Amino acid sequence: MEIAVVSDLHVGVSYLNEKSVHRIVKHLRNEEIDVLCILGDVSPDLMTLAEVLDEFALIDAVQFFVAGNHDLWLTAEDRKLGIDSLSKMKRISDVCSDLGVHDLFGHGPKMKDGFAFVGNTQWYDYSFRDSDLEVPDWAYRNKSWHGMTWNDGSFVRFGMDDEEVTDMFNDRIEADLEKTSGRRICCSHHIPFKILQEGMHEGPSFFNAFGGNERFGEILKAHGVEISVSGHLHRNRKMDIDGVRCYQTAVGYLDREYMYPDDPDWTKILKTRILRLSV
Repeated sequence: MEIAVVSDLHVGVSYLNEKSVHRIVKHLRNEEIDVLCILGDVSPDLMTLAEVLDEFALIDAVQFFVAGNHDLWLTAEDRKLGIDSLSKMKRISDVCSDLGVHDLFGHGPKMKDGFAFVGNTQWYDYSFRDSDLEVPDWAYRNKSWHGMTWNDGSFVRFGMDDEEVTDMFNDRIEADLEKTSGRRICCSHHIPFKILQEGMHEGPSFFNAFGGNERFGEILKAHGVEISVSGHLHRNRKMDIDGVRCYQTAVGYLDREYMYPDDPDWTKILKTRILRLSV
């Protein structure tokens, strides 16, 4: 089975990110793939998300989706309609249904060629914090400390604290794994192991607390999950952790990396920013 994985498209952040969608679709339509996994951070705007998923529908493959934290950001229109991030997840799931995309949180696990695909957004409970910084709990809850700000604090509203949101996603992933057997592939936006953040920053970082949570990784190990794919960190790498093959992938903020955005090295972008797996 041939799998392609994309994450962190951030459409709307820049013209280059928007253009990347067309390039990725054109590239993957010429490839033989059986499954496309989309790991979130497409856009906070639901209409834009629908347009991107509709374009991905041109790719002849079973498609799985998990929302990223940016997809759950509330826009001005969301706030006007009284929508919170939890109800927005339901709306995203409905969009996926309309476009033939399988939302792993809204629709549950799904088998494909002997593999069970499970997954959801995942979240953070500050268990990935760098304790050397001695940041107080209130700063993590406020998502702001000494001029550093994690923007979920301004744009995400679950009506629960982060620990409760983390428990919700973890309880669900555990239940989904218990429903399945055999070889499992877990798709998430946030990461399952703190060590995956290694080398992200020069020394301890306030932002590491928002990468994922420890219980998620323990669940994957306890249930013998073979492969974990995630985004969020805007890096592309592989690491084996206690029997779990962990892959990270992201398109990232392309406009911050290319001085001449009208003529980037698309061959390199498509080769390095789209994860390909043969299982």
